[in-house]
Formats: sequence, C-alpha cells, structure tokens
Amino acid sequence: MSLRCAVIGNPIAHSLSPLIHHAFAQQCSFPLLYEKIQGHDVDFEQQVSDFFAAGGKGLNVTLPFKQRAYMMADRRSERCIKAGAANTLWHENNKLVADNTDGIGLLSDLYRYISLVNTRILILGAGGAARGIIHPLLEAQPQKLIVANRSLEPLEKLQAEIAQIHCISLAHLEGEFDLIINATSAGIYGGGWFCLAHS
Repeated sequence: MSLRCAVIGNPIAHSLSPLIHHAFAQQCSFPLLYEKIQGHDVDFEQQVSDFFAAGGKGLNVTLPFKQRAYMMADRRSERCIKAGAANTLWHENNKLVADNTDGIGLLSDLYRYISLVNTRILILGAGGAARGIIHPLLEAQPQKLIVANRSLEPLEKLQAEIAQIHCISLAHLEGEFDLIINATSAGIYGGGWFCLAHS
C-alpha cells in the first residue's frame, strides 16, 4: 500500500515536488503517492488537519503557508524554531511535528559549487522561504548577509530577531554580491526559487 504524501501551497501548479519525489521513490522501490494540494488562505489549517485525518503521512508546505504551518505544530525541530517557519509536517504519537529543511537542502547544493566563507550574500524576500535559509547561511560564515524586500514590516521584524543580518528596502539596494538568492514569490513563475553566484 502506497504512503500518501503531498505538497500544499498557493499557487501550486508550478511545483515539481511530485515529479521529484515519485522519481526518488521509484529508484528506491518505495511505494509512494505524492500529490499537489491547492492551499486556501481561509481554511489552510483545516486542510492540513483533514489531510492527516484521511491517512496522510507527510506534508511539504510552500508559500505562503510556512509560518502558519509553524504555528500549527505541537513539536518543532531546533532549525524550525530558529526559522520561525516550517516546510515539513508529519504526525508522531498523535502530535503534529514540524521541521524546516530549506536551509540544509540549499547549502548541500551550494557547497558543490562554491565556498560561502567571507562572501557577500543577498537574499531577495523576507517571508517563510527566506527565514528557512538565513540561519544555515550565517553558519557558513559569510562576510555579510543582506535581506532585501519591498515591504518594510517583515524586514523590521527579521532585523529585530536576527542581529547578524542587514535588512534593506529593495528601493535602496546597491552594491556587488557573490551570491544572490531569490526567495520571493516571483520565483514560482520561473519554476521555483533560484540562486546566482559570482565566479
């Protein structure tokens, strides 16, 4: 019997998660049914509850629900707590457990191409996707980590929480960077978020 898992977000049509997870499951001879769920702003929490009540085993969460998923959880991993956002949910002993794998996933890919030590890194966006990667990037010891966003409110909140970063409005952004990471919703229309690295 296949394990039922899914990714939930809004929009969700662009997501390649089912393709990736099914390919991995096939390589490992693992019985998996992985779906896309169109999340709804009004009843996201009910959708999550219904998914697990119907026998769902694991749920990936994408924009704009990562912070709401974090708030729902009964237990959270340490990296999830640092991020204040969750991209993975599952049930364990009748408790909803949350994790955030955005940062470790991104860094495992980046390390194959570049060293992040003493680099100038720019993150575009200040939502759940950005929150998931900030602490792992800081642990990589960059020279400077700058977060730029259109609206100031999430920037001010991030700056108050994480003193080691530098937050700035997109309107005042200038300078050169070794690595630019798009963590805005604009990336979904191009097939996901992306990184640009200076070689």
